[in-house]
Amino acid sequence: WEASKTKLAKGEIGSMMVGSWSITQMRDAAEKAGENPDDIGYMPLPVLKGDGHCATLVSDYQQAVNAHSRHKEAARAWIDWFTEKSGYSAKEGAVPTLRSAPMPDTLKDFVDNDVTYVERSETDTGKVNDIDNAAEIGLNKPDYRQKLIDIARG
Repeated sequence: WEASKTKLAKGEIGSMMVGSWSITQMRDAAEKAGENPDDIGYMPLPVLKGDGHCATLVSDYQQAVNAHSRHKEAARAWIDWFTEKSGYSAKEGAVPTLRSAPMPDTLKDFVDNDVTYVERSETDTGKVNDIDNAAEIGLNKPDYRQKLIDIARG
């Protein structure tokens, strides 16, 4: 992973399919490699809906308060601070946790091109996993993506 950041910064890798969370890491790697961090950009996959582009919002880590916690108020206060006041998503160049917050500069192209965000639901993950296992596709297996690349190469 660390080596891939430097390779992207130096142009040895043309693009990578990663989340917006990686933008600041990639730009930091570019600077450390003596390259221009502004050369690192982020774009939506070319998924069209009507006349516009769409991008999928996929949650990463979630915050929660354990129903059995003896410190529910403190835990909730921390979550509120983290999501509303810490500035974490802005520092990371990620989609803000609050709808009222502006998009970061790292996602300016998304704003300028009126990209529609589609939230991916985890509701059917169990069903997808059952189908994947029954069909022996292996979506979550380490070699699945490599097999797709090999098939595409012919």
